[in-house]
This record gives sequence, structure tokens and C-alpha cells, in this order.
Amino acid sequence: IYVIYKKLFFFFFSQLRESVQRMTFALENSNIVMWEYDVANNKFLSYNDEISDFKSEWREDKYIHMVHPDDKEVLLMEQKMMRDLVDETCSVDVRFKFKDREDEPWHPCTLIWAPFVKDPVTGKILKYVGMRRDNTELLKLNTAVDDYARKINMICLEADIQVWEYDISNRTFKLTSGNNTQVVTADDIIHAAFEKDFSLIQSYIGLMDQKEDDRFTEQIRFLIKGRLYYTIINGIPVKNAKSEVTGYFGRRRDVTDMMLVRHRLEEEKAKAEQADKLKSAFLANVSHEIRTPLNAIVGFSDLLTSTNVPEEKEEFSQIISSNTNQLLNLINYILDLSKIESGMMVMRRFDFDFALSFNEFYKSFAQRNTNPNLKILCDNPYTSLVLLADQKRLNQIINNFTSNAMKYTKEGYIKMGYSYVNGGLKIYVEDTGIGVSEANKARIFQRFEKLDTFAQGTGLGLSICKAITDTCKGNIGFNSVEGKGSLFWAWLPIKKIKSVERIVEEDNLCD
Repeated sequence: IYVIYKKLFFFFFSQLRESVQRMTFALENSNIVMWEYDVANNKFLSYNDEISDFKSEWREDKYIHMVHPDDKEVLLMEQKMMRDLVDETCSVDVRFKFKDREDEPWHPCTLIWAPFVKDPVTGKILKYVGMRRDNTELLKLNTAVDDYARKINMICLEADIQVWEYDISNRTFKLTSGNNTQVVTADDIIHAAFEKDFSLIQSYIGLMDQKEDDRFTEQIRFLIKGRLYYTIINGIPVKNAKSEVTGYFGRRRDVTDMMLVRHRLEEEKAKAEQADKLKSAFLANVSHEIRTPLNAIVGFSDLLTSTNVPEEKEEFSQIISSNTNQLLNLINYILDLSKIESGMMVMRRFDFDFALSFNEFYKSFAQRNTNPNLKILCDNPYTSLVLLADQKRLNQIINNFTSNAMKYTKEGYIKMGYSYVNGGLKIYVEDTGIGVSEANKARIFQRFEKLDTFAQGTGLGLSICKAITDTCKGNIGFNSVEGKGSLFWAWLPIKKIKSVERIVEEDNLCD
């Protein structure tokens, strides 16, 4: 019997020793320190405390010395509660130094204690047991996680990415964008979809409700507060331990800006292709326009040298002069267009009397008019109007407006005029010609455009007028009714030096 008891004793002793060793190993390799407080003897005992150099018993004053100054009051209050035999579990956060050195860092720790042994007769607390957990690594990990989450949130916000979760049981979406989270119903998502994508988003939500085990990626448009948003939505099923689909998780990326850029690129490509076609048509038109006056100049020059009849010589000379001017105007248009496209148009401003210049233009066009059914009228409200402006560019606008009116007006009148209003010069030309149809109004100021392919010219006059006006930061426009006539106008901000208005108002105010 003695031998049996001895063997049992050594067996249980070895088991107990192994258990203690396992516990000691676990404590030594963890961030937890076990301690106890003997109330009767006012002693603290610990088993693996670095602060006490791993001694089982340590002095209270040395322990207080290793506490952060701002936390000493908290620790003294804890000790007082144990002396007062407070019968409850308590927990406090305190910073400790584990070694008495200046360079030793402060370790954030959590102290937890509770009554452990009580007097069986009186119920008085005899001993407290507790633990100290070092939170340094945990806080580092939490800081790293928070920092990583902050970076992910920043990336999602900058990339317009929204994370979504769909709960099948209550048919709600949890939408997370950065630090903002909102919960919306499936019906809210469906009704927010653009009308053309309404059935598409409805079908995908239906598939999720049926717990389809498939990934999906789709581009869906949403109409939010009147604005159309283009989004790419990715989704994957979320499963439980039994591999049952319980919900869905994914992201929604806003690609509105990308789609708008794509649309602009497509528009610019279409414009470039159209411009290429227009330039080809322009070159064909220019070659025809150049060939016509050149043929006339060459032909009538030969006839001029072979005739001795004075009347014929005068007629041939006028034809040559007219075609030479036409050719010169064509070349000037081409040169002006080249300057406009290269951004080299320069405004040369100087003082001149616009009223006198306007009168000269009126007389020139009146002389050119050989149509007895057409009247050239003039509205010149000043006897003198001295401006600081580019005379050549203003004359170019008047010339193009009036020449354009003469091409398309066979009877009635053409009225050319101007006024000085709102700190600028407004030039206008009104006619009773064929007018402009609604379909052609958008093409009026485009380059290389000719509404009548049989009319003379290159289709550059009005576009050059617009370029001049835009360069001067002015405005240009027109009003037209098909079959009744048109009114073209341009306003340019021009400084007035001095002016003398006419006193008598007449229908035709040009000298």
C-alpha cells in the first residue's frame, strides 16, 4: 500500500509540476503577468514580473516608482480599494516602465483584479488575484490597422470607389464610402437606376435574392439629383460555414469623368474627321475659285494685246481688274485663315475716323450695285467718330457682311449701319434676301461652309468675322427668316476718342 501511495503521489506530483511548467511557459511567453495581493500581510506577490526582476515578492514603493507620473494617482486608488476590501472586479489602464532606466519606453498596460480568497466564517476578503496585460504590441497593431484602413479609405475616396454589402434577409444595401456609411433598401437602388438601366439592375438584384452563386461585373448608370453617373459594379457571393449564400459583397466605382472624357474624345474625333473632309472640299473649292479668275486674266490679257478697238480694250481691262481683285481677295482670305488657325492674328490699333471710313465703304458698294431692283441704304449716325481700333479688321467685317448680303439679295434693299453702344462699336448689315433656313443656322459661322454651292466665294468670310470678333472679346450673331431676309451684327469693345453726332435723322444718313 505504501508503495502504491508513493507511486500515486509521485504521479500526481509530476502531473502538477508539468501543469505548473506549462502555465509558467505560457505566462513567460505572453504579455501577461500574474500577481496576487495578501491583504493581511500587505504584500504583493508575482510570478513572472519583469519590474521586480522576476522575484516573487516586491515592495509597493518600487512598483509605484515604475508608473507613469500621470497614472500614479490611478494606481494608488486601486491599491486603496484593495485595502478597503472592495468586493468587485476592477480594471484600469496604466503606463509602466519595466526597467529603471531613462531610455526605457512606457508600456501601456491593463490591470485587472478580483477577490480570490475569503474567510469562510466572516466572508472577509483575504487575498486578491490579478493580472497585468502589456498592450504595447496590440496598440501598435491597432495603429497599423487604423493607418492601413485610413489609406484604403483615402484611395477609395480619391478613386470614387464605394464598397457595398447586400443582406438578402432584409433586402438592404450597406454602402460605405471612406468613413461614411449608409443603409438603403433594394427598391431605393432600383429606382435610382437610369431609366434605360432600370430592368438591368432589377434583374441583378433578383438573381442575388435567388442566391445565385456567381460573380458579376456590369456597367450601370444612376440618376442622382438630376445628374447622370456612370458606374462599374462588381459583386461576389458571401457564404457561411455550410457554403450557403447569405449575402453579397462588392464595389461600385464611379467612372463618370472617364466616360465624359471618352465622349469628348469621340466628339473631337468626329470633328477632326469632319474638318478633314471640309478641308478637302475647301481645297477643291479654292482650286476652282483660283482657276476661274486666272483663266479670265490670261484669256482677256491675250485678247487685250490683239485688239486695237478702244472700247474693247477698256472692257477687257475692267474684266482683268475685276478678276485680279477677286483673286487677291481669295488669297487674303486664305492668309487670314492661316493666321487664325496658328493663333497669329494681331490687332493693330490706331486713331482713325470710322464715320468717314464707313462712308467710303458705302459709296464703294453702291457703285458696285448694278441691280436696278436693289437699293443700298446706309445708317451713319455720326459726322465724325474717332476710334482706337484696327481699321483693317473693322473694314473686313463690314466688307464680308455686305458682300455676303449682295450674293443672296436680288431685290429689295441692303442696309449697312453701325452704332456706338455699351462701350463698343456695333456693326450691322440688314437685307431682304433669301434668308437662312433653321437647318442651316448652326453652320453659318463654320469654316469652309457655303450654303449655296453655286455662289461665288470660299465660305470663309463669316467665319473670319467671328474669329476677329472672338479675338477682340466681342460678340457676333444674326437673325434670319427664310425667304424674308437676314440681319448680321458684330459688337466689339472699342475705345472712343471723340464723336460728333448727326442732328438731322434721315433714312439714308451717308454722305
